[in-house]
Amino acid sequence: MNVDYGVKKGVPEENWGRWEVSGQLIGYSAPNFTKDAAVVDVISPNSWEFYGRLNPICGEPVIVIQNTGSTALTSATITYGVVGGEQSTYPWTGNLKFLDKDTVTLPVPAWTSSGSAQTFEVQIASAGDEYASNNTQSTSFITPPKYYSDIQIVLRTNNFAAQQYEWVLRKIGGDVVKSGKNLADNTTYTDSFDLDDGCYEYELINKEGYGLDFWFLRDQLGTGSLQLRSGGVTIKAFEPDFGNNAWIQFSVGAKPTIKVNADTLYFSTPTPQPVERTSIITSGTSEPLVIDSVNTFSVRNHYRIAGTSRPLPTTLMPGESLEVRVTFDRPDNGTTSGSLRIYNNDERASVRTVRLVGTVGATSVDEASPLAFALEAGVVPNPITADGEIMVNILQPELVPSLAVVIYDAMGREMVRAFEGAVTSSSMQFAVPSTLPSGSYTMVVETAIGRLSSPFVVTR
Repeated sequence: MNVDYGVKKGVPEENWGRWEVSGQLIGYSAPNFTKDAAVVDVISPNSWEFYGRLNPICGEPVIVIQNTGSTALTSATITYGVVGGEQSTYPWTGNLKFLDKDTVTLPVPAWTSSGSAQTFEVQIASAGDEYASNNTQSTSFITPPKYYSDIQIVLRTNNFAAQQYEWVLRKIGGDVVKSGKNLADNTTYTDSFDLDDGCYEYELINKEGYGLDFWFLRDQLGTGSLQLRSGGVTIKAFEPDFGNNAWIQFSVGAKPTIKVNADTLYFSTPTPQPVERTSIITSGTSEPLVIDSVNTFSVRNHYRIAGTSRPLPTTLMPGESLEVRVTFDRPDNGTTSGSLRIYNNDERASVRTVRLVGTVGATSVDEASPLAFALEAGVVPNPITADGEIMVNILQPELVPSLAVVIYDAMGREMVRAFEGAVTSSSMQFAVPSTLPSGSYTMVVETAIGRLSSPFVVTR
């Protein structure tokens, strides 16, 4: 037996390195069976990493069948579905000779919504099949992510986009929702969608195979990014070094969504005394809403949880509610801002914040300014005898996209600029430098809508 092999000419990339070739020669006698159809592989759904770029799916399963009988296979019935769930059938027709294979795309079955590992099973049956042991294959799989209906696809191209990229968003079993190509270099594309419930597939293709970022050519190509966003939150960030394509299937449907009866609870009393208000929490969709815990935050600790109508953690089904009673108790006249924080399984608002605004006595114009309701800040402890911390609580992030935190001495000189930049969290903490000498200081939060100051003392 003569074997002729070699590297293709004119392909420099394939001439690199050292090539070691091994082979196998398999011999066999006449076929054991005249009629025998087999399922030899399940490409999707499948949790095996070998098929990681083609999974998980919410659309059509893809399997491989083979004729292992000497007679041509021209028809078969394929039964498939999630173990324990509804089964589907598909009548296959074709013409497979001995050992020929066919990759079969099956209609969408009745997928279950469980997020845990499940088992998919497929079985083939043909008239007169003589060997049953190869008729069935099963795979473990997980379901793809479920997203909200409002989706944004944010694509940032690199230095050489025009001839490389094209993308498509399609609904499984339906039409193409939108596609794009001939993209501009170094440009951010934001496409917004309000999708119906169902299964969708998104694919970004790089014809050159360099993805959005390739370390070896980064100086020439630059880098890009691809994200899925919903409600202003990034819900999926793709690895930019993806080679030929970035691909995902996802479903759209009801997801846990938290609703509160008021975004702000107002407390008011002419004289210092405890005042109680109630926040009512419900599920905004047909999905169960899990409330893990609740707490209050204010620099001067003027708020506390008085009680809840159900023990926590708790699960709210549609139509059910949780009442959270909050007490405001300030010992002197003035206004205190704070927040009620509700920890839950809403993916876009896992910490739902309700503003708390409490007033004792008359309120000055400065205390009622927009900034007083947008954030609260202070230094704890006060006075500082050892370690101190600046605490900034953002109540209305849309009003305070960025800020600076500065410490001034009694003469108005800047001593420390603790922070300056974009607001990335509803709670921000900064250490007061241990090198700050004893004296009187003012901590100032500077924003586009005003300044908030808080005096403090260091006695070391």
